Amino acid sequence: MPLPSWWEIATPHKDIREGFLDERVFAADLGDVLAGRAPAEYQDARLFFRRTYPTKGLKELLENVFSRLSGGPGDAVIQLQTPFGGGKTHALLALYHSANNPDLAAGFWGISEFPPQEINVAVFVGTKADPFGLTPWGEIAKQLGSYEVISEHDQKRVAPGKDRLNAILDKASPCLILMDELLEYVVKVGRTEEAYDAERGQLLAFLQELSEAVGSRKDAVLVVTLPSSALEQYDEKAERTLAKLQHVLGRVEAIYTPVEGVEIYEIIRKRLFEDLGSPTKHQEIAQEFYELYERLGSDVPTEARELSYREKIARAYPFHPELIDVLYERWGSFPRFQRTRGVLRLLAEVVKDLYEKQKPIPLIQSSQVNLERPKIKQELLKHLGIDFEGIINYDIAQRAPRIDKTMGSEYARFNMAQGLARAIFLYSFSASPRNGINLPKLRVASLYPGLPSAIVADALKKLEDELWFLHQEAGFYLFKKEPNLNRIIVEREEAVSEEEILARLKSEIQKICGQDLKPVIWPERPGDVPDVKALQLVVLSPKLAIGNGEEENVLSFVKEIFENAGQGFRTYRNALFVLLPDARRITKLLGEIRRVLTLEHLLEDKSLAGMLRKEDIGELKKRLREAKEGIPDSILLAYSKLAHLRPGGELKVYDLPMHIAGKKITLTARVREYLLENELVLREMSPKYLLQKTFAPDEDEKTFGEIYEVFLKTPGLALPLSEGVVREAVKNGVRAGYLGIRTGEKVLIGETISEMDLFPDTPVLKPEKARTEKIEAPFIRDRESSYASKGKPASPSVGSDRETTTDKITTAEPVRRKRKKVYFRAEIPWDQLSSVISGVVRPLKGENAEVKICLELSAISPSGIDPTTLETKIKETLQQIGAEIIDWEEE
Repeated sequence: MPLPSWWEIATPHKDIREGFLDERVFAADLGDVLAGRAPAEYQDARLFFRRTYPTKGLKELLENVFSRLSGGPGDAVIQLQTPFGGGKTHALLALYHSANNPDLAAGFWGISEFPPQEINVAVFVGTKADPFGLTPWGEIAKQLGSYEVISEHDQKRVAPGKDRLNAILDKASPCLILMDELLEYVVKVGRTEEAYDAERGQLLAFLQELSEAVGSRKDAVLVVTLPSSALEQYDEKAERTLAKLQHVLGRVEAIYTPVEGVEIYEIIRKRLFEDLGSPTKHQEIAQEFYELYERLGSDVPTEARELSYREKIARAYPFHPELIDVLYERWGSFPRFQRTRGVLRLLAEVVKDLYEKQKPIPLIQSSQVNLERPKIKQELLKHLGIDFEGIINYDIAQRAPRIDKTMGSEYARFNMAQGLARAIFLYSFSASPRNGINLPKLRVASLYPGLPSAIVADALKKLEDELWFLHQEAGFYLFKKEPNLNRIIVEREEAVSEEEILARLKSEIQKICGQDLKPVIWPERPGDVPDVKALQLVVLSPKLAIGNGEEENVLSFVKEIFENAGQGFRTYRNALFVLLPDARRITKLLGEIRRVLTLEHLLEDKSLAGMLRKEDIGELKKRLREAKEGIPDSILLAYSKLAHLRPGGELKVYDLPMHIAGKKITLTARVREYLLENELVLREMSPKYLLQKTFAPDEDEKTFGEIYEVFLKTPGLALPLSEGVVREAVKNGVRAGYLGIRTGEKVLIGETISEMDLFPDTPVLKPEKARTEKIEAPFIRDRESSYASKGKPASPSVGSDRETTTDKITTAEPVRRKRKKVYFRAEIPWDQLSSVISGVVRPLKGENAEVKICLELSAISPSGIDPTTLETKIKETLQQIGAEIIDWEEE
């Protein structure tokens, strides 16, 4: 039973479900809250608490602050220092709302210790401060109601001393001072080098005086946020300023980290989902994934097979932890990704996209992130640059889906190729020099229970062969903006000519054609197909394919082949089979031939060899080897249509069964196998079948040669595989009394006959006629013998040319010595060549002689002989019958 989809269990917040997501909800801004114009999620304390996950670090921060403000233990000066987007501003908001709403905070955070009196809160936000307006000390004093104490210092932009600061704190205690984005403020006011140095010096002096003043009291706390590096956003000058700020605060500060470890999972779930469903369901799904990884064993990382990873899956539900980890750890290393804020913003779009589609998946994994969705693409590309857009637009959005369509209906529905490409993209980038993802990790990023695990490696192999920007380095897959070998290959493929492709394909077909049927490859006209007494297989060129909308013209050409043989009509039409290519498969085959030629050209290109890495050359050789190995299978797959004549001369096209990849078989053997299995061609036939199909009702006899020719000439008759099949049928018929033969003066029926009793001109008789002649023959011989003894002429019915007088009868000659060898040369009429076989070769074979024939032929034509006839007919025929051409002369 399939696992339930995540959207059947978890419910996203309404703004995500209904498509009205305001991205500002993920950009906490303390200045906007102070001004009263922040989104409700930040402005309203109750709603803020509801959507905030109380991390361990955040709870410790609040307990420390309010303990200190209540006169108890705790740090007076606190620095929140995390990478950009690491939760600093959110922590300040938690302090702000808790200080202003102690009753709500006590219930939410479980903090019991708050000061009895109202807490005075002062906030300075560097991004909101006007560089021409109040200074940080002026703003804080104003909010605490004591601006007059330091008004002159503010106007002259000179930091006040500790005495004046203590005077302000005395009046405002208990007091909480929150300072956010201080570095941003210093950079902003530094209009000139002198102004920058002056402002920085006064700010550093102020912070030192303030931190010491606060540190000496039990009723005040200062919380300051600083980025972990200024280079994330600014320059080296700002980096030096940050170091100074850290040094000043470092003497009295305590550093807190608001978000740690797997707490990020809880934060994300809390911010994106209003209902996560039953935790029991989360555990059940996590268990199913754990069992999947256990079955896969070493095909997935060791980490995925540990029990602790099962708990991570449950805690991250409905996300797979690998997705959050890659975004938080890798993409979070980019200066402007903003870690928690960036992950939230991106995942909100991912959830929105998948919720709209409601694709049946149990968890949200990297492979499910729709990189083609404009907002998701824009969010990622702003950290990479526009140069990487082509990877998404072409490799991931176009080429990968095309690969999925080629993987068969069972695999195509999973969109695995595109899913793998998406996952690889997310793992390809970070601020670290080491990027990419290996195959075991890819299985974790893409597989879920119910998916066939073998699909990952299959799809990945196709991606390697087809995508232009996918690279593999030491087993890690990653996208780069530099094109890979595929791009080089594709560009070179365009230079391969159609003529070269067709010539190579014809050569490859000749290699696997075989001789199980007499092949004729790519005839251009019907006259190119000889009219012979043999089973022929005509293999048509790719231009004559079935399924390209030109069937009418193609079949018209096929009919012409069956009807005509050069200038005359074709005699042996039933012996002809025409093999046609399937249009879709032949197009794919031509592409594979083009790829083979391209790879060969690349490896032969000496100038390119110097530019390629050794690994690339090895990869080219590997691809060439694999491409060549696949050509025979592709030819057998492409040539899948077989045309033949049915009774009455109707043309029928048969679909050959799907060729099994890897099966070693020739083209003619495959067709012959099909013909035999479907009894279009027979290995043996009964005498009864022979009589029914070759004798007309009013015919009593036919020569053996005529019988064989009936099968070759008559469309629709099941064909004997060879003349030998007909020979065996006649021999069996004579032995069983179903047929008779006449040999010389004898009629044979009901007895065993030998090969030497059957020649093309040997009469084969119906049984009735054979029996009648066999009875009459002794009477005729006796009568002739009687005439001879009386000196009378023989009966004219026996033959007028026989010697009949007694004085002509001689005694038998003595037995003559047998000859070991015979050799002769003779001029033979061209139309009597068949008689040479029956009357010369067969008798000699009957004497157990090894017969060797050397043909000496002279042909003279007053009008000249077409060279094409010599090459494509004469020489090709000699080659096909295995003849060795000793001499060849032309004038």
